[in-house]
Amino acid sequence: MRTPRTGTGGIFGRIFATVFGLIFGSIGLMMMVLAVRDSLQRLETRHWVATPCEIVESGITEDGEQYRFNAVFTYSFDGRRRTERNFTHKGGLRKERIGDAQRLLARYPKGAGATCHVNPAAPDEALILRDLSLGGLVGPVLFTLPFVLFGYGLIFMVWRFNRPDQQADTTSSDAKPSRAAMAVPIIFGVVFIAVGLG
Repeated sequence: MRTPRTGTGGIFGRIFATVFGLIFGSIGLMMMVLAVRDSLQRLETRHWVATPCEIVESGITEDGEQYRFNAVFTYSFDGRRRTERNFTHKGGLRKERIGDAQRLLARYPKGAGATCHVNPAAPDEALILRDLSLGGLVGPVLFTLPFVLFGYGLIFMVWRFNRPDQQADTTSSDAKPSRAAMAVPIIFGVVFIAVGLG
């Protein structure tokens, strides 16, 4: 009579999948937290006061493989003349193509008038361009969701459908890695290829 084995390969497979899922899911969760914080910062600007302003300086700088449009503008609020450098809530506006940045430069040249949005609670804080679109607010959060679901979902699947008590009735095939462990590299590659192509 053959003595049941615990399936060492399956155990190591589950441990590997758990560690991988924890790392992958935690990275996704961190990305999601940053995306949510960015969306909340965007939402805060919806109550800022629209105020006339004047561009006193504008230009384009290289930012890695992108181009950043920067602008300095002045405005009056609460009886004081103020100066701000944040074109968006993140500072300058990045563009992948130089032509797009040049169009912004043509639209906001030195001496041009524009409308900025001033934070009434902190009048020294203002910006010109707000992105309150649904895609800008929700898109980055939805992008990170698959990473979180995949990472933590992998841990759930491994321990829910590959429990140790199910190993007691297995035969010599227990020495082989579990299906979940074999699937991890494949899914890992597919996910990162998809992200790289996107």
